[in-house]
Amino acid sequence: MNTKRAKRKRTSASATPRRGRPTMPEGYISAKSARGMVPWSRAQELLQGASGYWLSTTDPDGAPHLVQQWGAWINDRWFFEGSPEARWARNLARDPRAVMSVERGSEIVIVYGTVRLGVKEERDILEDVARSYVKKYGRGYDYKPTADEFETRGINALVPSKALSWDVKTFGKSPTRFLFAAEP
Repeated sequence: MNTKRAKRKRTSASATPRRGRPTMPEGYISAKSARGMVPWSRAQELLQGASGYWLSTTDPDGAPHLVQQWGAWINDRWFFEGSPEARWARNLARDPRAVMSVERGSEIVIVYGTVRLGVKEERDILEDVARSYVKKYGRGYDYKPTADEFETRGINALVPSKALSWDVKTFGKSPTRFLFAAEP
């Protein structure tokens, strides 16, 4: 378990990732300008509002492993929990690279990054994560974790390096790549 405190909130200058077009096969993107690209604020709304997140890790034999997880997108990081004995957790302990995605209707966000398992996070972040969990999962699933619980057992954090987003309805114009500054 990593007992170091994860990096605190990003400054406003580094909070917005750099936006551009992803590299795609010829003919996929018809737009010649930034017009129609997904704003980071919309990608954040999708990440924050999701109740189910798809997490992809890599098994020891190189095969992909995909599971749905609950979680919370707070301060440009995805926080989630679960048993360190779960297959995805064992995969991440061996290789911390992961991909997470959400979908709402025709809109998609895919986040690439590195997962830090069992981090001890700042109290205000843990309170935000707990509030998000209670809002999303408290009523329908009677799951109401507290910041104290997250503080005691730690929480997992996906630190993004890149995200892709688009709206299938406007696919020729909307594909967008977001690049994040590296964290120490």
